[in-house]
Amino acid sequence: MEPPFDPFGEDATQSLGAVQSHLDRIGNDFFGFFYASLQQQSTPSKILQCLTPDEWKKLLEIQANYLKNLISPQSTVESITARATQLGQVHALVGISGSWLTRAMSTYWGIFRRHLDTLPLMTRERHKIMRAVAARLLLDVEVQLDHIQLVMDKYNVHLSVPPLIHGRKKQSELDDLASLPGILACQILRPNTQGSFSIERSSGTLSSELTRILGTPGMHPLLDTRVPAGQGLIASAWHTGQVQTSNAYGQDPRTQVWQPFFLPLGVRSAVAIPIRGTQDIESILVLIGRYPHQFAVDWIQTFITSLQNRWHQISVTYHTVTRSPDTPNSSFYRKLLHSNGLKMFVQPVLDLHTGNLVKIEALARLVDPSGQVIPPNEFIPALRASDLTTLFLQGLEQCLGLIQTSRENGQEVHVALNLPPSTLLHPECAMWIDENLRKHAVLPQQLTLELLEDQEFDIHEVDRAMKRLNRLGVQLAIDDLGSGYSSLQRFSDFPFDIIKIDRSILKNLSSDPIKTLKLIRTMIQIGQDFERTVIVEGLENIDIIEVVTLLGGRFGQGYALARPMPIRALKSWTCPIDFSLTPQNTFQSYLGALAYYWRHLRFDPTTPQFFAPPPETCPLRSFLLRHPLENKIGITHLEVLSTPNSPDKYQESSNRLRQWLLERIG
Repeated sequence: MEPPFDPFGEDATQSLGAVQSHLDRIGNDFFGFFYASLQQQSTPSKILQCLTPDEWKKLLEIQANYLKNLISPQSTVESITARATQLGQVHALVGISGSWLTRAMSTYWGIFRRHLDTLPLMTRERHKIMRAVAARLLLDVEVQLDHIQLVMDKYNVHLSVPPLIHGRKKQSELDDLASLPGILACQILRPNTQGSFSIERSSGTLSSELTRILGTPGMHPLLDTRVPAGQGLIASAWHTGQVQTSNAYGQDPRTQVWQPFFLPLGVRSAVAIPIRGTQDIESILVLIGRYPHQFAVDWIQTFITSLQNRWHQISVTYHTVTRSPDTPNSSFYRKLLHSNGLKMFVQPVLDLHTGNLVKIEALARLVDPSGQVIPPNEFIPALRASDLTTLFLQGLEQCLGLIQTSRENGQEVHVALNLPPSTLLHPECAMWIDENLRKHAVLPQQLTLELLEDQEFDIHEVDRAMKRLNRLGVQLAIDDLGSGYSSLQRFSDFPFDIIKIDRSILKNLSSDPIKTLKLIRTMIQIGQDFERTVIVEGLENIDIIEVVTLLGGRFGQGYALARPMPIRALKSWTCPIDFSLTPQNTFQSYLGALAYYWRHLRFDPTTPQFFAPPPETCPLRSFLLRHPLENKIGITHLEVLSTPNSPDKYQESSNRLRQWLLERIG
């Protein structure tokens, strides 16, 4: 048994000093033999062919220094691990496999031993040197292999995240892609009407610089293949529909136009990936690589194929969500909008405790010459960005006119209006709103702008635009807490005034009541904790109103309160429900009973002394006693919760009461 030996200890470092003067000769023998064998192999040969003579020379210098540092007496575990970590990433991205890595170290070890045998050393010293070098080579190989796998895992993780999950946008996809090892920049480009490609969105460390270069006259990638700027990867990918790869950017004749600008930035490879939409190619996804041969590596080519399919799915999904403006009636709808066809309808928002009118939501409708009312889901998809701005400004004019007229009639009303993202980002949007407020002598706080999230824009631009509106003093509302603008982090950072719980949240109230109750209560609680106004949409009947109020909701709108109506009809509208006759915490439905149970009577094992309210003050008991024979089982379970019992008995009765209420609802 050999005694313990530290390859980085004092004994080992003193012995390694004896071979330092021989390392250049050992390295030269290794490089001559190993690279001769590499050039006989297909894949390694292709990698080496991507290097210019200067890059060859630099590579050999770097590798010689690397091997010297590996055996240097001054090297430590930490320094070798750090260098091996970086080299493992490089090897993963240029295509050096684990087998070639271990073969290289095995070759170096053999050559090192042969040279060591020629040195006049004592057997004991030679043995210590061999043990120290072998341990260091093994550490280096193990760290490199680990980080080769780690790089591959990072790429695979990117593909494992479902595209366009709730709240996930195209820019987020691009940002995640640009953060992968070896990626300097990612860009989405589309042809424009001038015959060149425009950058739709971009991400990565070189993103801004590449965007500036490609925006310079003469640097635009072109569609015309007769000129050099039309013979690059992007145009070729667009015309052929095939992925185009440049393994050695500085030697590729297709990239000559951009080489003088891109090479100094460290660009060594690139790939242009055509992305298909529902019918044909819609855009080109370009990845810029830090290393030569980066996008020719077998596993990265598999990644590119999967990435192409992923972006096809994103393109089709996004196209489906936003819908194409080229609908059969597109031209008719646009002409109608621009010929005084927009008529704003309104829907009241009420205080569910008092029945008082709190706000009016304005809803866009087109009315054709025959008087037919066209709903927004039909005409909005047909409108371009400029049309949406026209829609907003016409709607704003009508809404502020309503506020002005109501004031003249002795009533102060507040109006909410949808603001399209494309209009929000227009540099003059805040000015338009301010001018209209002044024109109609309307206070800014009487106008609420609801931010729509159907389109994607740079989040920093959105922030700046929203701050301009905030300085005006208008109120800002978000529609769906948890997505886009309304992610919890952004919600806490930005002073939104109103949260709107979308009607889609309530649609499963009958089919999956418990889950829906939890969701509604959570969203109401978040709004209350952040001191925001919460408005619940989709109050279709009195049962749903009971649920919302029992869960803590204060404000709502929906068909049970009022359907959308023309502005002129608002004057004669009265709420069909008399809220003054409905005391708090009372209910008339089993759905309301379940909501009360879920908020107030659920058994919580962390509070074993829990009791239901006394029978004489318990709203659920009063509800059940209206029909005691039908509700006998529920009354029995409730009585257990009203009297001292063991925690197990409480929990059993609480669960049975919940199940019984669910059965009554079903």
